[in-house]
Amino acid sequence: DKNDNINNNNQDKNDNINNNNNSKTTKSVFALVSETLKFCSIIDQVIELTPTAKKDFLNVSKYLIYIVLYDFLFGKKQISGGGILKKKILNNKTQLLSSVVRLKIKAKARTDLELLPLHLRNTIKLPKYIRVNSIKIDIDTVFTSLQQSFPEAQYDELFPNFLITLPNDSDLHENKLILNGSIVIQDKASCIPAVVLNPSQNSFVIDTCAAPGNKTSHLAAIMNNTGRIFAFEKDSKRVIILRKTIQRTGVTINFICS
Repeated sequence: DKNDNINNNNQDKNDNINNNNNSKTTKSVFALVSETLKFCSIIDQVIELTPTAKKDFLNVSKYLIYIVLYDFLFGKKQISGGGILKKKILNNKTQLLSSVVRLKIKAKARTDLELLPLHLRNTIKLPKYIRVNSIKIDIDTVFTSLQQSFPEAQYDELFPNFLITLPNDSDLHENKLILNGSIVIQDKASCIPAVVLNPSQNSFVIDTCAAPGNKTSHLAAIMNNTGRIFAFEKDSKRVIILRKTIQRTGVTINFICS
């Protein structure tokens, strides 16, 4: 029994490590792809100005070329890994870097960022959306509380009866309203399904792919915690998250189907 417990604990730790690593990898890949897309047109110009590289790249995936060249020319300024593409780029290293310099001179750009069109230079930061859980608290009380720490807090223009916006970098992880389920950090788009459905009190609702439970708890709030919500989730690990969300937000009308 002790060995089983040790094995289970070790497995849980390994799962947590793997999940954290997967999360970090996903974020890194997303950031790399996002930045690469911004520079695609610039990379095309660099290749056109470098005939030897253009010839060498003929039989290579253009998407792979975009990503690796972005990292080499504008990102980390180096090439991770190996392979034939790395060799082709290094063979044309001097010419490629020279082409970038020529583009900067032509555009009167002092930095790589200034090569981009104006609308791509500054990343647009969406606000952080806070859904007020009416099962536990009213929006005006939340708004007054949040304004003490975040003077920039505003009622959302589209959903002022349950959604508050804060600056994107607002840190709420230790906020008591988050911890006790009075508010939920939830994208505006994620709020729309429940609003469109708009179930009346005592309705019976089916929520498929229910984890992590934000839409489930939103539906329950709209229904004033009456009726019944059948929350379906096939992933056993995500069911645990779903149960925690339901419990934290005070939903009592759910029936979890896993």
